[in-house]
Amino acid sequence: MSAKFRCAHCHCHSGNPFAQRCKECGGILEVCHPASPVDRILAWTPNDSMWRYASSMLVDPSAVRMSLGEGGTPLIEAPQMASRLGIEQLRLKLELVNPTGSFKDRALSAAATHARHHGSAGLVGSSSGNALHAQAAYAALAELPSLALVPVTVSADRLVQPIRCGTRVVRVRGDYSDCHRLARTAASLSGWYNVSTTYENPVGLDGYKTVAYELWEACEDAVDWIVIPVGAGPLLGAMAQGYADIVAASRCPTAPALLGIQASNCAPIVRAFERGVPTVTPWDGDAASVAKGIADPLRGYAEDGTYTLAAVIGSGGAMVSVSEAEIEEATRSLARICGLHVDPAAAAAIAGLEIATRRGIVSAGSSVIAIITGTGFKEVPADFSLAELGAVFDPDVDPIESILPQEVSHDTTSY
Repeated sequence: MSAKFRCAHCHCHSGNPFAQRCKECGGILEVCHPASPVDRILAWTPNDSMWRYASSMLVDPSAVRMSLGEGGTPLIEAPQMASRLGIEQLRLKLELVNPTGSFKDRALSAAATHARHHGSAGLVGSSSGNALHAQAAYAALAELPSLALVPVTVSADRLVQPIRCGTRVVRVRGDYSDCHRLARTAASLSGWYNVSTTYENPVGLDGYKTVAYELWEACEDAVDWIVIPVGAGPLLGAMAQGYADIVAASRCPTAPALLGIQASNCAPIVRAFERGVPTVTPWDGDAASVAKGIADPLRGYAEDGTYTLAAVIGSGGAMVSVSEAEIEEATRSLARICGLHVDPAAAAAIAGLEIATRRGIVSAGSSVIAIITGTGFKEVPADFSLAELGAVFDPDVDPIESILPQEVSHDTTSY
């Protein structure tokens, strides 16, 4: 069997389609593509979804694609937010419009297609939210049984869709790292394909690379920075790989710098970056954050963080962390200024960009793209109360003037 994967650490190869870590050293596996970047780009096809880039993904051409139309997401200008942050240009890549509301759909579409084509008996994964919905949707589409392990702190609002899609959800007394460890064990015992969206799944990273391809095709001008919320960092790592393909194919002279954002309550990669050390160590202590999607302690797989850190440094980029208050304020700002209701992990991108501009990491003249990774419609924020709506209006008693803004004129002669 031809090699499908190569270890990023020891460079050993594997032809096992379900390989997820190097058998020799436990290192992260990277996809081996038989064709050159130029040939892969020339083979891209007209398609509105991420499957336009199938020739750049490790998916058998004869495989039935498990697609719900993921990818092809909008890239919009955000001039008001750019002005507020003090930068020349800001564009937002709206991954929140994917079928289940996040960028995770790209990874799970690729992984479910690969799993079904190669005869996997089922899917197992760990998640703190968005990957749970994607796994459930694509497992249902692929007609594969599905098991998801989630922290017990995940809200009940997030469990409705996966359960209705037929995924068995097991709540775990612990954090995301505990769920990740259990999913790895469950996969090894059952033979089911592990679709956890860390570097555990190299096929999923191929799905994420399509974000880079879309940005390159959409941006005729140079992009200085791409801002990405980071837990373990596979989206950031895949962005680096995708732009490496484009540069290698001489389609772009240089890749953008990557700005990774973590929550201050759980920032193992930022800690290593700020200390100037090349190796990430697991986060110790409480890792709770309102931005659950990026609160990853990396216990048992800190090499994922090290791989992400290398991608950031290699791009000439940086890592910053943001406080809970900064995340929540960015969530509100995106709604008020841009009309976007996003989840806290997505809002962390804007919070981190604000810090980076304030510190001079990102200059005022920069062209910046922020990846808006997920929608806020999946759960009610902990700080939201119906009291914000005010009293209920009674049309039989209350005058309409009582609910009109004070500045509204009562002169109706023009009507």
